[in-house]
Amino acid sequence: MAAKPPPTASRRTPKLPQDVVWSVSYNTAHSGRAPTGVSSPMDSLNVGVSPAVRVGHDRFPGGLFWDTRYDGFTGGSHFTLGSFGLDRDGHDGEVPAARFSTR
Repeated sequence: MAAKPPPTASRRTPKLPQDVVWSVSYNTAHSGRAPTGVSSPMDSLNVGVSPAVRVGHDRFPGGLFWDTRYDGFTGGSHFTLGSFGLDRDGHDGEVPAARFSTR
């Protein structure tokens, strides 16, 4: 028999902090936590972007959090290639698109 949560647990409303950083991670032939070493469609998988924030706010306008190994993709600010971090410049109109629900 599956355990049931206490009656009060189902009535809680999840709360998020003021700022949330989200990411998507996957392995490609040459990148990711465990690069596959084999070319595949994953090598061209991308994250959709929106021209503006539709709900909430953009904590770092013109910047985004990501991990890239290609210097030409960075905005020119101090950014460590190959590490997940904030690239502060050069990404105006590139707001990563996602939808989150607490239901």
